[in-house]
Amino acid sequence: MFFEIVRIAREKKPKVLLLENVKGLLNHNDGDTFSTMVGILSDIGYTVDFEILNSKYFDVAQNRERVIIVAVRDQQNEEWNLNKCHPVVKETKEKIKQIEGLRTFNFNYPEQIHVRKRIRDFLEEEVSEKYYIEEEKTRRLIEEIKVKIRETSFVEGDIHKICDIPREIINDNERQRRLYGIDGISPTLLARSDTPKILLVGYLEMKAGKQIRSVYDQDGLSPTIDTAQGGHRQVKILLKPEYRIRKLTPLECFRLQGFPDEYFHILRENKFSDTQLYKMAGNAVTTTKIEKVFERLLEYLT
Repeated sequence: MFFEIVRIAREKKPKVLLLENVKGLLNHNDGDTFSTMVGILSDIGYTVDFEILNSKYFDVAQNRERVIIVAVRDQQNEEWNLNKCHPVVKETKEKIKQIEGLRTFNFNYPEQIHVRKRIRDFLEEEVSEKYYIEEEKTRRLIEEIKVKIRETSFVEGDIHKICDIPREIINDNERQRRLYGIDGISPTLLARSDTPKILLVGYLEMKAGKQIRSVYDQDGLSPTIDTAQGGHRQVKILLKPEYRIRKLTPLECFRLQGFPDEYFHILRENKFSDTQLYKMAGNAVTTTKIEKVFERLLEYLT
């Protein structure tokens, strides 16, 4: 695809090119692949900069590192500033800056400081039972889960991996058997239907609002007590939490890529299957991250 992009850019001469790829591209073929790409962009008239941006800093709860390449036509050449970039990027730049005639500049990439969102911020209120692991299988894991939760050190904003689900319960590779807490962030979404597994205390199966159906752990705080009268509207607590395990739904994966719900519902209405939707989400770019990059690109288009 890269050489098709180059062919079009050479012919159409757009002012700006914005490319995205996996972090591993920097090390592919001992770095020669990426050096070739940057060299070609420079040869056809573009100054180039690149950085690794992680989606978790852009208001989605997903750890997703991607190389973002910005190439601007006829931009003034300047030497790369290596003081602020990602360590892997710094190493790559030090290697390829020796290319004779290479056109480089320093793009003002958005800052990556705060992780503001957690998995729980993106969950659906009502989820079909088909996304859950059978309760009997979950019960077999409860004691191990309780021990792992106590043993796991968790820094706010990190991926909160609790344990690996045994292969006899989920017969898949290790990555697909990892169980995550919803107070952390999601690992990178893949283009497959077997998404990350999350641990829930869950909601009661009642036709009512979220707060009415919510179940609270006895070790936490009670929500505000209101004037609800009867009809099971009082606060519910679990004296012995009954954990449930399920995978992320297709809608939740779209949310974790920054898409509005209506985009997902249009696809669902047009009969896209879960498999297709998971693949689309996994192959997408994180929209909130790319939006921030585009905002800073505007100055080069005026």
